[in-house]
Amino acid sequence: MASVVDVQVSDDLNQVAQVLFLCWDKYAEDGLDPNKTNIHQDERELWLDFLVDGELIGVCKVSPMQKHTVQVHPYLMYEHRFKFRSMCKALLKFLVKLGSVQKVQAIIGMNHNYVIKAAMNVGLVVEGMLSKSYFKNGEYHDQILLGITKEEVDRL
Repeated sequence: MASVVDVQVSDDLNQVAQVLFLCWDKYAEDGLDPNKTNIHQDERELWLDFLVDGELIGVCKVSPMQKHTVQVHPYLMYEHRFKFRSMCKALLKFLVKLGSVQKVQAIIGMNHNYVIKAAMNVGLVVEGMLSKSYFKNGEYHDQILLGITKEEVDRL
């Protein structure tokens, strides 16, 4: 049986910072220092927690792009990567329940093939490419723009 992933608004940015620190080497661009990164939340952004049986397994930054479109930046701790599909579904359903979200987008580095395939497996579709926009492991990588509409989330 798949683990049930709960999504809630984060009330502890220090906890968010700890999760990001654990995920840093895998996802952060080269040259960024986790000790010098200020985790903040402005009135337009939202940090979410992913929990399984009360245990924090990851976090997600949600940034509004337009009135009805948000961009998500999820960070799942490596030891919980097999819960990615459940996490994505829970995240998408949580966001569309907010009422005003019509479109959810994600930008993923092309060097993260597993994440791209998993996101597409959940239902996100390719909407574009950002050439040479991500610097990791000493070289520039393309990023792919994926998206899903509220109607597509409702069918999950």
